[in-house]
Amino acid sequence: MYCLIVDFILISIISIISVICQQTGLQSDVRITRAGNCNMTGLKWNFDNITVSYIYPRSFLNMVLNVTEETKQIKKALVYFDRCNDQGFDCEDFQTWYFDNFCPMLNWKNQLWSNWTDALRPKFRCPVRKNIYVGRNITFDYNAFTRWYPESIKYHWKINVKILNERSELVLCVDFDVHVYQYRKRNRKS
Repeated sequence: MYCLIVDFILISIISIISVICQQTGLQSDVRITRAGNCNMTGLKWNFDNITVSYIYPRSFLNMVLNVTEETKQIKKALVYFDRCNDQGFDCEDFQTWYFDNFCPMLNWKNQLWSNWTDALRPKFRCPVRKNIYVGRNITFDYNAFTRWYPESIKYHWKINVKILNERSELVLCVDFDVHVYQYRKRNRKS
């Protein structure tokens, strides 16, 4: 019961802040400043041709995910968050997420990863087939980010994602740098 009350209060605060920001003309978004494979060899999943485009106020990621071996089950997904100052320096280990049996969660909506899995073609689901998956104009969901941590706007984030298959082998390791920021949306006169 206590957790439900705390969740309700947090959601209420986020909603109020969102309304205030909209009234003051402030909007928020996430800018992807770097995305790429970790410096490792022998992984079964690799990103190729990663490009990040910035079209004010959004970042768009285009990439190819080359899966060289079928993965029947995503046994574990690990997400490491380092929180850094606004310039991306003075980082500290902030939080680690551990997901066991990630396959059922893979296609959940409104998650940090939802925009990514929804954008991949062919459809990305378990078992993950040996294939080449293409993602175009993928964005980072700012709302999912702030639901997780409302004060995220003050920081630059270094995010490391690791995926382990059913044999506990590391199949994917990828790094992202993202910056959560605010901007003032101006109403243009016609």
